[in-house]
Amino acid sequence: MPRAYVLDKRNCQASVGERLELVGVDVVDWRVTWKGDVAADPNLAGNSQHLGDVRRYPAVGVDAHAEELGTLVTKENGKKIAEGLFEGTSPSPTLRHNAAQALTDTGISAEVAPGQWFSTYAEPAGVVGIIVPWNSPVALLIRSLAPALSAGNTVAVKMPGQTALVANLVSQIIAEVTSLPRGVVNIFTESGNTGAPYLVASPDVQVISYTGSTTVGRIVAANGAPTLKRMNLELGGKTPMIVFDDADLDATVPLLAAGITTFGGEFCMTGSRILVQRGVADEVRTRLAGLLENVRVGDGMDPQTDMGPLIDKADVTRVDGLVQAALAYAKPIVRGGPGHGPGWCPALSADAAPGTTSCYHHRTLACLLSGSVPAGMRQLSTWITTAARSARLPSSLRMTT
Repeated sequence: MPRAYVLDKRNCQASVGERLELVGVDVVDWRVTWKGDVAADPNLAGNSQHLGDVRRYPAVGVDAHAEELGTLVTKENGKKIAEGLFEGTSPSPTLRHNAAQALTDTGISAEVAPGQWFSTYAEPAGVVGIIVPWNSPVALLIRSLAPALSAGNTVAVKMPGQTALVANLVSQIIAEVTSLPRGVVNIFTESGNTGAPYLVASPDVQVISYTGSTTVGRIVAANGAPTLKRMNLELGGKTPMIVFDDADLDATVPLLAAGITTFGGEFCMTGSRILVQRGVADEVRTRLAGLLENVRVGDGMDPQTDMGPLIDKADVTRVDGLVQAALAYAKPIVRGGPGHGPGWCPALSADAAPGTTSCYHHRTLACLLSGSVPAGMRQLSTWITTAARSARLPSSLRMTT
């Protein structure tokens, strides 16, 4: 039987260790509850539409609060209002897709010998621990929560303290879903680092979904290894954008600038490494510098803003330190730097030597390089017009975290 865990609110004034004491609550596979409801009513038996409706209730709640969610994401996280509203509406399709997946339970059966049958059926793993980052707290929560619930698991979610108001609203929306039995979804928010390690190490948690840095991802994998947890790790990387000399620069360079500034550059697909073929490198430098120097950094609620602020002032200080360190080995094109409040004006450096630490391994810096393509890329985008070269490229690159 899966076990769900809820934060004991009685301990909220106690010490850190006591405050994060998790109390076990037995929960039957919640999918059985809904199927039982259908079986108890002859008018609903075999009614797949009813099953689909009842599993779709979380999506209905998100739909009703989509604008509120998106606006709150912008106010608390800093991304532009258009980006915040996009995040507010993005969970609904994910929830609906996984609601439909819940109706496709199948097994495998085979007659291995006359009269001998082997049957295999999927079962819930148990308790899924979800550790959510602050850069897209709604979208990245739902991306893990939806399939976990669809498979019949109970869930314990650690939400980030930087977006606590978003976490509170999401919790209210989920609490309004009366078709979810009590104890199936459990959410807590922390600014420190006690609850998340507990979930990773606990023998009562069978699966961990973690989204965050590669450095912490290694720690999560190591600390979950003694209990042989199933792991879903979505980690940061240095995402390259590759420009070949036959690219249409009028179309390409604005997209390069957007790839650097979208979501304030604070997400896993930020195009923070730009690899340009030598023949067009100088022109790309000049064009891209002109665009980045004119990026309007400001309040995400202002529709005239091109790039919202970073998550907080501490992150501005951290990024500025990385840029300053990079100048020891890279040529500055656009220095960038702190703006108003937690605002950060984008920086661009060039011709860093392969393997230099900050420029290659922090997604907060944009590096423009000409020359060879290094291995170890997480994901990439390319600008090219030659079909044959486009077909050859994927097989010549090694994609890692």
